Amino acid sequence: MENYDIALILRKKRQALGYTQKQVCELCNYEFSKQTLHRIETEKTTINSPTIQSLLTLYHQPSHTSCASIELENYNFFQMYNEILVLMFQKNYKEAERKLELLEQYIKEDAHTSKKYLEALKKELQYLNCEISMEDNDIVSFFQNLIQDIIPKEADLKIWPLTDMELNIFLTFFNILSVEKQYNTILPLLRSLLINIEQHYHNNQIFIDYHACFTCHLVRIIQKLNINESIEELIKTSLNYCITYGDISNTYRLQSYLLRYYEKNNFFENALLHKQCFQTAQNMYYLSITCHDEKKSKFFKNFLNRVYNYTELY
Repeated sequence: MENYDIALILRKKRQALGYTQKQVCELCNYEFSKQTLHRIETEKTTINSPTIQSLLTLYHQPSHTSCASIELENYNFFQMYNEILVLMFQKNYKEAERKLELLEQYIKEDAHTSKKYLEALKKELQYLNCEISMEDNDIVSFFQNLIQDIIPKEADLKIWPLTDMELNIFLTFFNILSVEKQYNTILPLLRSLLINIEQHYHNNQIFIDYHACFTCHLVRIIQKLNINESIEELIKTSLNYCITYGDISNTYRLQSYLLRYYEKNNFFENALLHKQCFQTAQNMYYLSITCHDEKKSKFFKNFLNRVYNYTELY
C-alpha cells in the first residue's frame, strides 16, 4: 500500500491519461524536456519548478500539495466542518446547512478547490432539505461538470489519484443518484473507484471509510438490479479493511448487509455459519448501540428475533 506524494500523483495522472513522457512534453509545447519530466516524477528536482504549472493544468491537479484540505482564513473554525459531517450522519440536514453557510464565510478568497467542494456539499443538503429537485435544478449536470473538472473523460478512473475531498464529491453524487434510482449511472463508477482505492491505498482511515461507503452502495445496487453476482466477497474485502483499522461504524454496517445476504440466500442451512452469525449479530447489535445508531441496532435486534427467535436484548 502506498501514500501519494506530488511526484507520484503527477506520474500516475500521466499514466491514467495514457500519455508517454514525450507526449506530455509535446502537449506542454516543450516548456520542459523529457529528462526534466522524468526528474520531476522521480523527485530528483524541486517541485516548484517554473515548468510545474503546465503539468498541474494538464493533469487537473489544483496545487503543488498532495493533500487536499478545507482552506480557511481561521482554522479555529475547522471543527465546524467536522460538526457538519456529524449532523449529516445524524440526518439533521437543516442544521448542517445552517452551519455550512457560516463556514463558507471563512473560506479563503483564492481557495477554489475548497469552494467547489463546499458547493457540492451545499447542493446535497439543499436536495435533502427538498429546497431543490431534479426537475427545477439540473443537479446531475452540476455534479457531472464538477467530476469532469476533477478527472478528464479520457482518464482511467481505476488509477487516477484522488483526494478525500474528490472522493466525497463522488459519494455525494451517488447519494443523490441513489435517491433518484439512477443505478446504471452509478454502477461503473463505483466499480472503478473501489479498484482505485484497493490498488493505490492511502494508509489512512478516511479512505477505508470511502471504501466501505462505496461497497455499501454497490451491494444495494446489485440487489436492486438483481445482478447475478455474489456480494459475499465484496463485503468481506471491505470488512477486512474496516476491522484492521478499527472502523466500528462501517464494520457493523457491512455486517448487516452480509447477514441479510446470508438470510436471503439460505446460507443458514450450514449449521456452523448459522451459529457464527448468531454471535456476529449479537456483537454488531452492541457495537451499533455504542455508536447510538438506532436504525442499525433495530436491524440486528429484529434479525436475532426473526432468525433465532432470540429476544433477550435490552
